[in-house]
Amino acid sequence: ISVKVKDTLVTTDEQTGEFKISYTLDEGTNDILVTAIDKAGNETSKKITILYKRRTIIRLQIGNLMAVINDKTVILELAPFIESGRTLVPLRFVAETFGANVGWEEKEQKITITLEDKNIILWVGKKEALVNDERYYLEVPPKVIEIPEIGGGRTVVPLRFVSEALGAQVDWDPDLQIITITYPKY
Repeated sequence: ISVKVKDTLVTTDEQTGEFKISYTLDEGTNDILVTAIDKAGNETSKKITILYKRRTIIRLQIGNLMAVINDKTVILELAPFIESGRTLVPLRFVAETFGANVGWEEKEQKITITLEDKNIILWVGKKEALVNDERYYLEVPPKVIEIPEIGGGRTVVPLRFVSEALGAQVDWDPDLQIITITYPKY
């Protein structure tokens, strides 16, 4: 048996037919065609689809306007801060860095965050949240912080709750007060 992966002939184990290949994936959807050819020349093909998401790593520090996204420094409009033992951060910075869509309904003060199969609903000033229609209780509710320099406010949310609901891992260094968020967590 011989095997081709994307038109490249791959060495197979003569006894078992097993093979190994290293393949560099592009970010997003990768379609890989694997073709097995027997000694008579008969071919069987199978398309394998692999979705590759590049990891995003965000590093934040309490009270610091500088953040690092995958080794690129960015300046925040509002530094992360701690309230009642919970870290609050600008909502759009975290959610949009992961590729989430953020919606805002002024009348209800309702925030909707959507990323793939995850749907998070929060309300400014309310300790209730919904993640895929499952109810959660927040120790600190989202709030709007006025920033005179920009002539408006920014909505801040509990970092760990929103990040983990989106499928990220959150690590905390209490000595340096540094938060590391890894998305997706794998």
